[in-house]
Amino acid sequence: MDDVTAAPETMLDLLERRAAGAPEAELVRFEGSASLRVGECLEGATAVAGGLAGLVAGGDRVLTCLPPGPRLVEAMFALARLGAVEVPLALDVRLDAARRLAGAAGARLLVADLDDLLAAPHRLPARRPGPADPALVMPPRGRPAAPRGRCCRTSPASGTRACCPR
Repeated sequence: MDDVTAAPETMLDLLERRAAGAPEAELVRFEGSASLRVGECLEGATAVAGGLAGLVAGGDRVLTCLPPGPRLVEAMFALARLGAVEVPLALDVRLDAARRLAGAAGARLLVADLDDLLAAPHRLPARRPGPADPALVMPPRGRPAAPRGRCCRTSPASGTRACCPR
């Protein structure tokens, strides 16, 4: 069990530590029995981060609209590696709602397919985000009225939730 009193870590730090010790361990199981192992996730996330590195920088908001599965999890860790802030969209989001959320979040990119990104990797930046850097903006569920969201920091131990500064 991880020591929650230790210095804060990012979710990527935890993944890397787990991959070093148990790369074959199952990280997540998806509906229908497909699963993703820790080492596979880290390898896939590194490849996705390489594909995104030339397109986004730390602090950029990035809309994601990916089906549940390994690529979605890899994209989440890839964006965390780059210090970008993920703004997930539901697969059935209406175009007008997606545009409002993109504008409210200040998103500069929509990721809906990773194949092209994986074909053209870039060099990863040396700077790694820390536990206080924002990682995720969760759009509210329900009626898509005025766009708003809540930001989740990268530290899984702290559980901090606060609005992300732009």
